[in-house]
Amino acid sequence: MNETKANGIGESANKVKIIQVAIIVIVAVVFFFLLGQWYSLSALFGGGVALTYTLLLGWNVSFAASKEGYEQQALYLGAVVRFIIVTLLLIVGLGLIKFNAMAAVISFCLAQIAYVISLGISVLNKKKEE
Repeated sequence: MNETKANGIGESANKVKIIQVAIIVIVAVVFFFLLGQWYSLSALFGGGVALTYTLLLGWNVSFAASKEGYEQQALYLGAVVRFIIVTLLLIVGLGLIKFNAMAAVISFCLAQIAYVISLGISVLNKKKEE
């Protein structure tokens, strides 16, 4: 992969993370003013899990790109690792700490939707540039 493409991918990934963080903060603030501090913390937790997933995905793609000939195996292994980590985080947050599930799931889902939309927009922009 050439350096220009790598920089473009890195910039897109950073934009996705910034959009996700903005959505998470907005959701947490809304929950804070509507339902209080515990719901806001729960929303931050749910959004944090989604952001963790995004960070792990970015690391996994970079790792897989460096494993010439083993890219597919590295991506599959990374998917399993992401699934396990997200599941464990949700078990700890919702099961042990008892964060509010509604706030956590809403924030998690909105952060994931922001990820999908911003990724789709960046793909469309790249196609326009080509």
